[in-house]
Amino acid sequence: MNTKLLERLEAHPELQKHMEAILDIVEDITGTVKKADDAEIRIVNHMRKMGAASLQEWAIQQEKTEVSQWSNKHPEAIGHGKKNFTGKPHLAD
Repeated sequence: MNTKLLERLEAHPELQKHMEAILDIVEDITGTVKKADDAEIRIVNHMRKMGAASLQEWAIQQEKTEVSQWSNKHPEAIGHGKKNFTGKPHLAD
């Protein structure tokens, strides 16, 4: 396999997992895919999951890019992360 493609897949383990699952179906690794309909259903399910994972990876990358660009344009801005608040403190009786 092209090493560049392999490196890219390794950077996205969820996509790699689905790609390997599709290849397992194509090669019938388990020996359980006997009908084209079964293979089609399994492959389509993995393609859907891979599509959802791809969009999620894309969104994460877009957010990182936007944050980086904003930080570069506005170095004086204070970055606020996720709050670590566990809820309202209990009141003493």
